[in-house]
Amino acid sequence: MSERFVHIPKVIVLYPWSIPATKHFKTESELREIQEGTARELANSLHDYGNGYDMLAVFQELVRHGDERKGAEFFQIIRKERPDTLEIFDLVPQQIRSKLENTPPWQLPSCPQDFSKEIKITYIQ
Repeated sequence: MSERFVHIPKVIVLYPWSIPATKHFKTESELREIQEGTARELANSLHDYGNGYDMLAVFQELVRHGDERKGAEFFQIIRKERPDTLEIFDLVPQQIRSKLENTPPWQLPSCPQDFSKEIKITYIQ
């Protein structure tokens, strides 16, 4: 009996920047700040008053909108500068967290077009 393998493409579901991925940010201007700001700017804006949930929400917005590179950079900054908030990141699925912790940010996609062609991207409507 011969075995047959069927290649099933990996599917990633992303949010367009017009739709928030979390309930934390509701306005277009908040999403635009996350989309356009650098990881450093985002971390600085949360440094003094942001709590772990704020930081997790920014991280989730970045990753769920397809900017894994900025998400990884943001996480690295938070890990160094705000270790008191890291336990909240335990809520991130281990597979995603491991990828973002162990891959150099420059190798990660910064937009949906940067994902491998073998990955099928679908968008939340």
